[in-house]
Amino acid sequence: MSRRLLPWLLPTISLLAGHAAAADVRIGVDWNGDGLIQTLPGSRVPQDAPSDSQPFVFWVNHDQDDLETGGETWPIARPDANTPAPDSSRDLEDFTRLHVEIDELGSLPRDAVLTLAWADGSPADLNLFRNEDPGCSRRYLLDAEAGRRQLAAPHGTPIGTVGANALSIPLQTLGEPNLEGAGYCFLLEAASPGRGHLVATITSNESVLARSEPIAAELRHIKSLYQRTTMSWPEEIQPPWAYTTEAPPVPDLQWRDDPQGYQFEPGWWETDDHVVWVYGWLRSGEGLLRDGHHPVRRDDFQAALAPRLPGSADVFPLAHGEAPLRLRASRE
Repeated sequence: MSRRLLPWLLPTISLLAGHAAAADVRIGVDWNGDGLIQTLPGSRVPQDAPSDSQPFVFWVNHDQDDLETGGETWPIARPDANTPAPDSSRDLEDFTRLHVEIDELGSLPRDAVLTLAWADGSPADLNLFRNEDPGCSRRYLLDAEAGRRQLAAPHGTPIGTVGANALSIPLQTLGEPNLEGAGYCFLLEAASPGRGHLVATITSNESVLARSEPIAAELRHIKSLYQRTTMSWPEEIQPPWAYTTEAPPVPDLQWRDDPQGYQFEPGWWETDDHVVWVYGWLRSGEGLLRDGHHPVRRDDFQAALAPRLPGSADVFPLAHGEAPLRLRASRE
């Protein structure tokens, strides 16, 4: 046999012998918060490269976004992560995207199975959904019609949960591939906190065809990701136009502990050269809620967690020599 023909015939020979051609699988998340998912280096798009020291961080879907008016139920009667499907378009803000990219996808045997597992750390649970957009974008957050498609079956129906047990999915059940035929797009919903690694494996007939590099991830309660402030406003304060010759009284700005017991834990991305202010909900009256400025959107807050400068939140550089300061508004 010609040596020139051998490399071309090897995949066919392997399949005829009952073995699949070599494949490679990669999983990706929006680790740097730029709205894009890039699993490989060497592109104009920065690579998303979580590590043990700088893991992908996301929050547990612990609130109750069940009001289509754009609000949520408070106090929380049952967390959104405990319901079988997303409760509203606002609930989708508590989901994050996952790419599964498979080289030589078309060469895999018909019985190939994708398995997602959470390993090497503290236990956690992740609910898995299909992304309604074949282009794997965040369109479900930005377009009302796309959001409705994401809420409806089959995209609003969970595929399963990755947790104590791995989740195995026959590739045939996923339908047409996404990512220009090179993979699949999913949404993840964190149902419980934990820190570990997400790993994807492709198997066929109990043989491992490919295993991804693990993604280091940390799932946390959202209240541990920011600090809250309270301001004691002087009762004798006058309208601004009353202070033409003297300065108004200085309000007393103080950090305060979260009443629900979630202490601020600075993330690896925290720096002392910028102040990030995230608008939030303010308590008013007997447990009522009002909009302080603008409801905090989770995609805005995710941008504030990015290693680079946030794109949606307000960012204020601190002058050299100023004291470190972090501002986070609570949504209580």
